[in-house]
Amino acid sequence: MTNVTNLILNLNHDESLKTLGVGWAPSSDLIQYNAHMNSTRSIVTKRFILANVSQIFDPLGLVGPVTVMAKLLMQDIWKLRIGWDVELSQNLKHRWEEISSQLLTIGVIKITRCVATDPTSSLELHGFSDPSVRAYGACIYIREILVDNSVRCQLLCAKSRVAPLKTLTLPKLELCAALLLTDLVDKVLNSSRKEFARVIYYCDSTITLSWIKDFIFNKFSTFETLIRVTAFCKRFINNCRDKSKKVVGKLLLLEINEAEATLVKMVQEESFGDEIRLLKQSKNLNSNSPILSLNPFLDGDILRVGGRLRHSDLAFSKKFPILLPKSHAFTNLVIRNEHIKALHGGVQTTLSQIRLRYWPIHGRSVTQKILRQCVVCFTNKRTPFNYKMGDLPKKDNAPSRHWKLGRVTKVHPGPDNVVRAATIKTSHGEVKRPSVRLCVLPTN
Repeated sequence: MTNVTNLILNLNHDESLKTLGVGWAPSSDLIQYNAHMNSTRSIVTKRFILANVSQIFDPLGLVGPVTVMAKLLMQDIWKLRIGWDVELSQNLKHRWEEISSQLLTIGVIKITRCVATDPTSSLELHGFSDPSVRAYGACIYIREILVDNSVRCQLLCAKSRVAPLKTLTLPKLELCAALLLTDLVDKVLNSSRKEFARVIYYCDSTITLSWIKDFIFNKFSTFETLIRVTAFCKRFINNCRDKSKKVVGKLLLLEINEAEATLVKMVQEESFGDEIRLLKQSKNLNSNSPILSLNPFLDGDILRVGGRLRHSDLAFSKKFPILLPKSHAFTNLVIRNEHIKALHGGVQTTLSQIRLRYWPIHGRSVTQKILRQCVVCFTNKRTPFNYKMGDLPKKDNAPSRHWKLGRVTKVHPGPDNVVRAATIKTSHGEVKRPSVRLCVLPTN
């Protein structure tokens, strides 16, 4: 074997090479795509279409908007259960002719191969996802911020898929597109040697963003169930990492506390991410921050209320409760849990129990909203029924001169020596009547 000290690679400037099935122009350093379609064949079958579509090798998904039309055609052919060598109908053949004419034009698409050439620049990944009724896709752009603050953006990769045969709603397809985007970003991060300052995901569906935001917490109906499931998951991960320290059996108090701390960090990073980063850098919070007046500080990685009880003899968690966001599923679970522990007490009782450990933003209004949704409180809090006063009996309602005459023979005082009843002797015998139903005859 000989050592080659100088190796010169001669490339023809007009020549286009193929690298891993993708065309590459060395002179301009551009990626090109070529599609050679057989348009002379008169009989079009499923095998013929699949053979032509498979010629396009696009591992980066850069020509996905073009190839997805061919995928949709193949899906429709599969729905009709047409054989491999059976001639297609005129409608399907016409669709294939339109798609093949578009595929022949992808040769004009030229994309720069090299991105992020400046080693001193700051890099960001920006991912976008969006669906339609028939298909959905995701793409990633790389944003390069140079030293002179100029910005360059370029498409890095993309991926598209046809919608499942089972009909899905548009929000569910939005969720499928978001999942496709996260998988694509993970592949880029794992395969790239570059470090990215920020990774930002974009989705134009508020329903999907709400599902993603509270996906974990909305799966559990109680706070204790959420904590225990998280603790078991963390134990499983630790057991897989170090089998020599495998833990089995009932959950330990330490595991439960660690699971709760993990969830709190996750919620605070999501809701107070900017404030946490500023506090870690020993900087002042922004003037429009919702927690500025609470004088927050970091206890490890957990954000707590500063307050004015620093010199108090109370426990640390009572003096400096953990901050929780106003509108979050985790906060709602905490409030419901403390409300049940307080035996379905009122707003003030529940809020007092919560603030022994947590401090939710706008706690009173949030607690009132949760308590109004409590079924137990609604069932047992009956509204008082205002009974309508009935009419007096006909005899008691008659004038006093029409009442029966009698003579008091005995009075019956109560324990307080107040007479409230008497025995009356009438022409028909003796009766006992309350004093309110007796009328003294006028003397004049």
